[in-house]
Amino acid sequence: MSKDTLLFYPTVFSVETSDASKAINVRVPDVGAITFGKDMQEAIIMARNVVYLLLEGVTNYPDTSDVTDIELEEWENPETTKVVLVS
Repeated sequence: MSKDTLLFYPTVFSVETSDASKAINVRVPDVGAITFGKDMQEAIIMARNVVYLLLEGVTNYPDTSDVTDIELEEWENPETTKVVLVS
């Protein structure tokens, strides 16, 4: 793949309901990334940044999973968690 290739990785966004700030935990299973944001906008930015940093200089990108194949971790509440594609 060229440097200009646009990849979309399934990304898990889980609202931390026990936290007064309602932080959003972010997990990108295909690249082994975990981060967070104070709101959805920041969480998306952080997800993109962590994927970029982990894949910078990589020539063989990890395969992308299908969104429907992503399983939630036991600590991710299905009622407050969404899996979406992020590039």
